[in-house]
Amino acid sequence: MKAASADFSDKTIHTNDTAALAKQATADKNASRESVEALIRAIVRQIKAGSNYNEGLGAQLGIVGPERTQDLATSHPDLSGRV
Repeated sequence: MKAASADFSDKTIHTNDTAALAKQATADKNASRESVEALIRAIVRQIKAGSNYNEGLGAQLGIVGPERTQDLATSHPDLSGRV
């Protein structure tokens, strides 16, 4: 019985350690992604600010975002609810 209890305890501790490692790995990945995205966005801003930049070049580089189809100045939310 003691051996089974010790085994269960060890596995529980291992599970908790693994969960903590996974959580830290996810946080590290997210921080790295944010850093890389900030760097890439800065480079894209420099490219787009250049005098030789045009939509064709942006399309070739894959830095042209999708067109906005919704007019934010005139749009409004559709709200519904009950009283």
